[in-house]
Amino acid sequence: MNDRQENFFSMVLATRLVLEANKSDWQPIAGFVSAVDDLDEKIEDTEASRLAQEEDRTGIATNKNEVEANLIKTTLNISGAIQAYAADQGDVELKERVSFTKGELQKQRDTILRDISIIVLKEAQKIGAPLNDYGVTAAEVSDFETLTEDYRDIMSRPRVGTTDRKTATEDLVKHLDEIRVIYKERIDKLMLNFEDTHTHFFEKYFNARKIADV
Repeated sequence: MNDRQENFFSMVLATRLVLEANKSDWQPIAGFVSAVDDLDEKIEDTEASRLAQEEDRTGIATNKNEVEANLIKTTLNISGAIQAYAADQGDVELKERVSFTKGELQKQRDTILRDISIIVLKEAQKIGAPLNDYGVTAAEVSDFETLTEDYRDIMSRPRVGTTDRKTATEDLVKHLDEIRVIYKERIDKLMLNFEDTHTHFFEKYFNARKIADV
């Protein structure tokens, strides 16, 4: 991915987390459910194409269940440290943003689990050195980033097949365009239903959409 594509896809992952956190609001709307299902499929296609663009890496675990269990454990450990840091700082919003239980993580779809881990990773990277005082070192944050990449590779690899890098680049552009259409022609329109009735959800969604709506 180039920088512009990375920025757009970061927006996609951020808004998808907002949608997941407010699932009870939109789930009764069949058209909304259909749009999110299509979005999830295109996110997985995009991840597969991005993986096919990259050179193979060695040392990646082949056991998906093992890597997933490790990802959940690490996400919880680092999110716990961030929550403690946030409590000391009086930052309620940060604390809520990284607050997840083991049960919640275990029942998430692969793409959503990785999205959550990325959110926790980004917050840890933003905080930086102060997390040392809460039991999380820079090396552990770096290892966490590698783990999220390993998980992405494992969940995407069965979809990659023999796709060559040139084709993957073309497919990547196609998938991102399809995602853009899902947002602009379906989800963004359906979100208007919540402007007056679910203001917090509405504002969170469109704030996330502003990150890189290109």
